[in-house]
Amino acid sequence: MITERAYLPYYYKTKVNSMDAILTKGTWEVQNDFMAGPYINYIIKDSINKRNIVIEGFSFAPSESKRNYMFELNTIITTMKLVN
Repeated sequence: MITERAYLPYYYKTKVNSMDAILTKGTWEVQNDFMAGPYINYIIKDSINKRNIVIEGFSFAPSESKRNYMFELNTIITTMKLVN
């Protein structure tokens, strides 16, 4: 699985549960195969525990609109709660 070379991913600075984060959106593909789709990626800086948390969501739904799937993945990721 690789990031599709034809399109550069989009990067945004954001916050998740009041923690600084970087949001990445783009498309992925399987090298030498016919699978591809959109993805969403968050890198969240957890200053309290001195770590970075990486959460990713990938969508694969041939012949369907992926908009609702990506909205759902984004909602799941941004409403997550850290448990110590």
